[in-house]
Amino acid sequence: PEQDNDEGKGQSSQQQPDAQTCGAPQPPPLSHDEAENLSVQWQQRLAGAAQQAMQAGATFLVAPGLNPNVARFCLDNRMPFAPGVATPTDIESALELGLKILKFFPAEAFGGLKTLKAMSAPYQSVRFIPTGGLNAQNVAEYLKFPKVAAVGGSWIVKSEDIAGGQFDKITRLTRQAVDIVRQLAS
Repeated sequence: PEQDNDEGKGQSSQQQPDAQTCGAPQPPPLSHDEAENLSVQWQQRLAGAAQQAMQAGATFLVAPGLNPNVARFCLDNRMPFAPGVATPTDIESALELGLKILKFFPAEAFGGLKTLKAMSAPYQSVRFIPTGGLNAQNVAEYLKFPKVAAVGGSWIVKSEDIAGGQFDKITRLTRQAVDIVRQLAS
């Protein structure tokens, strides 16, 4: 695009950096060994976090994705682990590691219960914990699906409600969630 002022006439915005065109310089490319080393370090950090959670008293772990090192650590230490999955390939990877309870995340962003039903059909031994976008209006439908082992819902306890001391609201939303589950169980 052309500049509107006289002194910039004829110059494109690519030549005149502004807030929309400025960018950070690209980092230099990593060698294969450097990239592999970073990957190993990251994998070790995640497994270390799982170990810290276990030492702090956690009796199970749930993660947004499937990290094989974390999965192996949990399996080696008999710690139930539900990694996040969003595709059949993710499910296959989890099954290869021996995991059969999986977190479907982010559930609503990936098509919700309709997607979960279609995606889970070939996997009779797998159960799911959908999280991400669940709320008081849709949680009952998820819980009615036989392949759902549990659900997660951040709508109950939002960080801003904790920070704002909105404990009456948190209590009300928790009771509402418990009532939904009780109604389904009766």
